[in-house]
Amino acid sequence: MENLLALGIQPIGSDLSNPDPHLQGKLEAITNVGRDLGEPSIEAILTLKPDLIIAEDYLSVDYQILSNIAPTIIISFEHSGRWKDVFMEYAAALGKTDKAQQVMTDYYARLEDFRRQYSGAPDQLQVSIVRVYPDRVNLYLKDSFCGTVVADAGLSRPPAQNFDAAQAQARFGNSIQYSIAKERIKDADGDVMFLWATGANQEIERQAQSAKAALKADLLWSRLKAVKTNRVYEVPGYWIGNGPLAANAIVDDLFKYLIEAQSNASDKTLKQHAMSTPEKT
Repeated sequence: MENLLALGIQPIGSDLSNPDPHLQGKLEAITNVGRDLGEPSIEAILTLKPDLIIAEDYLSVDYQILSNIAPTIIISFEHSGRWKDVFMEYAAALGKTDKAQQVMTDYYARLEDFRRQYSGAPDQLQVSIVRVYPDRVNLYLKDSFCGTVVADAGLSRPPAQNFDAAQAQARFGNSIQYSIAKERIKDADGDVMFLWATGANQEIERQAQSAKAALKADLLWSRLKAVKTNRVYEVPGYWIGNGPLAANAIVDDLFKYLIEAQSNASDKTLKQHAMSTPEKT
């Protein structure tokens, strides 16, 4: 759905699951055909009488059944770090390659602006990316969706999160993330941390938020550098999105927390210094 919206195409239906804030105001005309995460409703799709169906191959769907409803395209989705390739595959299938290239050009231009405005060398800042599930804490790695955006911004990662997809798959059995035990919470540390706790439905999200509160109350959490320096930033679930709209929402967060917040902090320090310095007569 997000790839179509980024291409200026309004889908008539999609498995919406639990939409994140970056899609606010964009979904009113889209019918939810999702029965469960990864399992769209064939009956709901049939009712819409679509001209074209696009699905990604991780979904639990029967290609033959879908193709009997309308021409169907199945796009390979290896992991979220391949979002740019997937986006271009959507664009090629829909004859929108020029539009997709412009979307990506605009994305890279924003990142160049970020690097230009950032005070210092971005690659000297280690960015930790952490997700709290109801039953575990996971670290997101270099080739996760959010990891690629952070890398595109020129930012670096802590050693415990600095694995590409091949290294992560070999080491953890997962290309983009791995779980850590409570005793290894130090691996979640960095100069800054982006943290979120969301779920595919309201109950899972409630459980994840409860787990996050318990984590933040733990003594080991309080010892992390990012916590001590008040540089833990809580962000929405689009940090594990899969398209250009979510990628640009992450870029918004990078500007907000790594440029605007630091600029405001510097201005506050300067004002406090000025107020504490006696006037010379």
